[in-house]
Amino acid sequence: MNPDNKIAMIFLVRGDIKMGKGKIAVHVGHATQYVIEECIQRKHVTYATWKKYYNSQKTVLRVNSEKEFNELHSKLVDLSRALHFPVKIVKDEQETKMHENVPLVVGFGPIKRNEVEIIIGSLKLL
Repeated sequence: MNPDNKIAMIFLVRGDIKMGKGKIAVHVGHATQYVIEECIQRKHVTYATWKKYYNSQKTVLRVNSEKEFNELHSKLVDLSRALHFPVKIVKDEQETKMHENVPLVVGFGPIKRNEVEIIIGSLKLL
């Protein structure tokens, strides 16, 4: 199987905001839940394939700045309109040291890696 055709749910995490492993895990978990619920509601065919044949593979990538995060999110939303996959931003909704409603994670997919490589190909694993 061509690794570029692997189906994965992908998460982009802001690296410019100091977050502990627990906080990252919680926000990626929120994004996962939303994306799965959207897939089930829309009867997303790629979701069933991802779950059955790809062991629910997930990839978490690091984004270096808010500007890069927003640009990537915008490109993913445009692509999702054509390819019909869910995209979800998760924000920090608690009043902490950060400002309220700061976007922290974007989750999307499941999608074939080669369909989004042009957008996320330069990002590193978290």
